[in-house]
Amino acid sequence: MDQLDEMLLELKDSSELMIDLAYSSLLYNNKEIAEEVVLMEEMLDELANNIQRQAIARVMQDQDEGKAFTAIKLAAAVEEISDAAMQIAMVTIHDDEPHPVIRLSIKDADTTITLAEIKQGSDLVGKSLGEMRLASQSG
Repeated sequence: MDQLDEMLLELKDSSELMIDLAYSSLLYNNKEIAEEVVLMEEMLDELANNIQRQAIARVMQDQDEGKAFTAIKLAAAVEEISDAAMQIAMVTIHDDEPHPVIRLSIKDADTTITLAEIKQGSDLVGKSLGEMRLASQSG
């Protein structure tokens, strides 16, 4: 797997986590979670831009137009997903009341969000979820 593939995978994984967090911010009316989604969206914008730059550089170097075009389209599509996650989180940030059906559908989902406390002195102190590259799924 080359660097471009790794960046695309990171973009996909992060956008999935953002969606989960955005819905969780609605369910629990938690502005801290919503604000984390906004921070992650900014990071994903930068990552998507880096993917596009690297894809263009690849075309100039390898003449591999097909893979570069696919990478650019994927980055743009996933960036739209991250924008949508941010818009969901903004409902919580702006104290807008989501439709009751939204809350019910989130409660019935198979996904569970758990809050974990980070002890002082941990390498994770002061880092966002995006910076930790924390897996959005575990056993």
